[in-house]
Amino acid sequence: MAPSVQFLETPSESLSKTTFNHEHMPMKDNRNMNDESRIWVEEFQTLFDSKITTYTNGLQNAKSMFSREEKYFLRSIGATPQEFFDFVEDWCDDGAPDLETALAIATIRRNYFLQEQHGYRVVA
Repeated sequence: MAPSVQFLETPSESLSKTTFNHEHMPMKDNRNMNDESRIWVEEFQTLFDSKITTYTNGLQNAKSMFSREEKYFLRSIGATPQEFFDFVEDWCDDGAPDLETALAIATIRRNYFLQEQHGYRVVA
């Protein structure tokens, strides 16, 4: 059974719908999965399937595997090409994580990226 997860909207939507407390800190409210959340999940699934094919066809390098649009999508969910490539490589070579597990991990990371980092990835 797939884990139950809650999806959030894009950083701009999240901030535009945010209320502020007395200390002027954003207060996060819970929302059900909306259409935009379904879109990112579908795009994640499509990309995962596509990159499995790419990987099995011999292109096994994170730096050259993703188009500009795909990199933009990954940035929009708080992921990097290397992180996504690791999901694909591990699935192809070891049989895990499967799509559902990769999506659950990406969902947690995306929620943190949108809620705690306000859509800005911190680079160490």
